[in-house]
This record gives sequence, structure tokens and C-alpha cells, in this order.
Amino acid sequence: MPFSELQSYLASLPQGIDRSFPDCKVKASLIREPLSIRPLRSLDRLPPAVASIVSKLPLPSEWVPATHYAAVLMALVDEYGLDRDGYITFSREVTEALTQGTYSVLLGMVHPETLLRGASSLWGYFHKGSSLAARRVDGVFEAVLTTPTGLLPQRLIDGYAGTIQAIVHRSRVPQARADRPSIRTSGAETVATFRVTGW
Repeated sequence: MPFSELQSYLASLPQGIDRSFPDCKVKASLIREPLSIRPLRSLDRLPPAVASIVSKLPLPSEWVPATHYAAVLMALVDEYGLDRDGYITFSREVTEALTQGTYSVLLGMVHPETLLRGASSLWGYFHKGSSLAARRVDGVFEAVLTTPTGLLPQRLIDGYAGTIQAIVHRSRVPQARADRPSIRTSGAETVATFRVTGW
């Protein structure tokens, strides 16, 4: 089946791509940046709802349904054959692109824990309906992503390990490492915990 991962995601949405998880939004810049790195070229093979999103991208500052964001990313997973490790690497590439240039010099002066706590605080500027928290547990730093169950496929949740790794790599302790998440689902809520070590 073409775009099989995407099709599975769309089939899992309880009220379709436009009406499921209505309180969950992302800034459209989070869709545009991945597409600038790996364009979707098979628009004629995409499900119409997803092809419409890609062909008429909103302005970067606009809020769009988080299901649209997830669907576009799953289309990229399919088109480029991204397995778990491949998608984590891709997520890192996207974040590195977003933080290059002058930003990378400034970030290089900051401790990774400070950066990740800052990223946690900024999450709400780009996401609605989900959260990213930063904490220390028994001396180990953790980034904790909380989303409604079913909003994000596991591949996309895993990918945040790459996002976190890219942030850490820009810091003044670039050897620090973000582990793949441990994921716990409890009813309507899914919690993914990323341990960050090496500083």
C-alpha cells in the first residue's frame, strides 16, 4: 500500500484528520521546515487531505491542527523510508537547521540543562494541547513529553530524541546524549520520558 504508515495513522484517528484532537495545534513552521529539507514529491499519490495540506502550506506563524503536522511527517516517513533510527536522525537534522548560524554560537555558551529547560518553557509558543517538562530525578536530567494518546505515532515520539540531541549538541557540553524515550500510556494520556546524560 502506498504511504502505508501514513494510511495507518489516518485510520487510527477517531474523527478523521480535521476533527480529531481539536485542542491540539502546532505552528505551521513545524511543518514547513521538515518539507524544506525533504520535500514530498509524490503529491499525486498522497491521500487528498494530506496533499491539500502540502500544496497550500499556511504561513509559518499560523496555528494548524497537530494531526496535519503528524500526517505530513508520516508521509515523509513513507516517502523516504525512514525507520526509527532514520527518523530520529531526520528530526535532529531539522532542529539543527532551525538553530544554525548566529543561534548556534549563542547556544554554544550555554549548559545543556539550561537549554533544555528553556526549550520546555518555549514549547507552548509552538504547540497547544501537549507539554514538555524538564526535571531532575535521582540526579538524572529528564525531558518529559505529554500528549493525548493517539495524537502522535510512536515513530514521531521517538523522533524527539533527535530534537533533544540536536539542542544538546549545540550547547557547551556537546558530548551529552539523549536516550530514546520510555513511553507510558494511561488512558487518554501518553507520557514519553527522555533521559539526558553525559555532563
